[in-house]
Amino acid sequence: MNRKFFSVPHLFKILFLLGLAVIVHFAYVTSFEFILGADYENTLNPRNYTDYVALSPFISLSTILLADFLQMPRFFRKKNIDVVSQTLYFTFIQTLITISLKDLMDKRAFPRSVIVLSFVILIVYVFIWEMICCLISHRLYKNGELVIIGTNDTTMNEIANKIFPSLKGLDLELSKKIKFTDTAEVRNAIRRNAEVFICPDVPADSKSDIIMRCAKQNTVTY
Repeated sequence: MNRKFFSVPHLFKILFLLGLAVIVHFAYVTSFEFILGADYENTLNPRNYTDYVALSPFISLSTILLADFLQMPRFFRKKNIDVVSQTLYFTFIQTLITISLKDLMDKRAFPRSVIVLSFVILIVYVFIWEMICCLISHRLYKNGELVIIGTNDTTMNEIANKIFPSLKGLDLELSKKIKFTDTAEVRNAIRRNAEVFICPDVPADSKSDIIMRCAKQNTVTY
């Protein structure tokens, strides 16, 4: 069994997606209460609610798949503007999916008025949920690691001094400087997914080899 699947990031992603599914249904229930009153389960047309219940498993599944497709559980370096854009994209598409499911499965008693109102409520609920998870994520995870690969200490120190002011904005911490000839250290840094800055004085063939290794490990390279 792959232990990485049970790492903190994977568990946090699963919890976020499951929580998002709950948030979506909470928005629909809130909309039902607002439009049909607190006793919405016993209205003149009880199918208003029972049709929604019948659709709820499919709404949950579409919520999880859509959120994963939009990469909503990726919180590293996520800014407020990213949260806003993802919230709007998700809410709009999920609402269209719900309307489509309602018609395709012949659950037309599920009121369109509830779906329209839930669109507005969803924007608020999903935004709050994402912001909460962003705050938790920033507390759970340390900044990313950056290593500088060069030919000599002088060049690597010059590069470090130039890029140091930008590291905080990138959520990165400079961990070490490695000479390109120290292949074991270079490979170890790439394997642990440290982001790599290659100095311009590294020979072209060595630079190409490092870039190829980074690409295989999905390691960010500068």
